[in-house]
Amino acid sequence: MLRRQLVLLIKKMKSVWFKINFDTSLFHFSKFNKNTFVKNKKHIKNIQISQKKFQFFIKPNKYNLDFSKLINRDKKFNNISLEIISKKTELKKISISLNNFRSIFS
Repeated sequence: MLRRQLVLLIKKMKSVWFKINFDTSLFHFSKFNKNTFVKNKKHIKNIQISQKKFQFFIKPNKYNLDFSKLINRDKKFNNISLEIISKKTELKKISISLNNFRSIFS
């Protein structure tokens, strides 16, 4: 969810150097407001995609799949990253995650 205070701060600064890093981990903690996102997309520089508990992107959840449709329609976002936090480096899972990420967010 885009916090109103953050958007107001970015607007007030009037600088091309300060933008929002939108992290989809928010989906796991609060309701996503599509209209607020669309309305404020010009203030977003990077989108960070993550699964619940920052797991591998093996089976993308419904939130990320729906979100991909929204941002793929727009073609405005060039900076989209995948966030995975794992105690072990599992190359096979990383490879699958990256392939899924590329196929969904391209």
